[in-house]
Amino acid sequence: MSCNSTKPAPAQTAVTAPAGQLGEEPDSLEEQEGYDYTMEDDNFHNPFGVEMTLPDTLPVYRATATKLFNLIDTKLWISFDWAKRHCIGTAEITATPVARVRRVLDLDAVGFDIKTVTSPEGKNLKYNYDGNTLSIDLGKDYSVGSQVKVKINYVAKPDENKIGGSSAISSDKGLYFINPDGTDKNKPRQIWTQGESQSNSRWFPTIDRPNQRCTQEMWITISRPFPMAC
Repeated sequence: MSCNSTKPAPAQTAVTAPAGQLGEEPDSLEEQEGYDYTMEDDNFHNPFGVEMTLPDTLPVYRATATKLFNLIDTKLWISFDWAKRHCIGTAEITATPVARVRRVLDLDAVGFDIKTVTSPEGKNLKYNYDGNTLSIDLGKDYSVGSQVKVKINYVAKPDENKIGGSSAISSDKGLYFINPDGTDKNKPRQIWTQGESQSNSRWFPTIDRPNQRCTQEMWITISRPFPMAC
């Protein structure tokens, strides 16, 4: 059943949308209704009457680091040489390729002595090391979604590296020995770490980028008198 109204339909009012609102971009800023744009002596005058000086240079753009591998898990077995201020470690890194098949895994490792690089089964893997980047030949191609696992025996020497930093964090040593020889009676003997934002690679091999996330386990061997806080 249907009903038909006997009332006349209301008159239609034509509406013209401003340029750019119906999927059509205006050719210039001046075509946008009510927009006043002038350039005088490097000053920008907007429709609200607020004057802003244009900068001579744009700020530095810091793009997100490109990912060749995603870190999945990091396992560390470490001990310390207090006299030399060294960190003696074994790292087991699990990662997965991003975007395409890959054969070489690059890890950040600053100022290390690399002892061995092996597969989980103990097979020696070929590698190149320039003092900053450890490039490991995985021995075969790994596809996206497959997991790569390598084990690195190393000695990290953060006190022997050139120290950098930023205005927020003045030192990038990553791992710090406090009163290591015990000669200062007013200070405890301590070791502590500060990895933000890219300083963990001073004491263990990793992909040292803020956009990496992974699970982590750590076994630390210390002398019996020392307490430990995490």
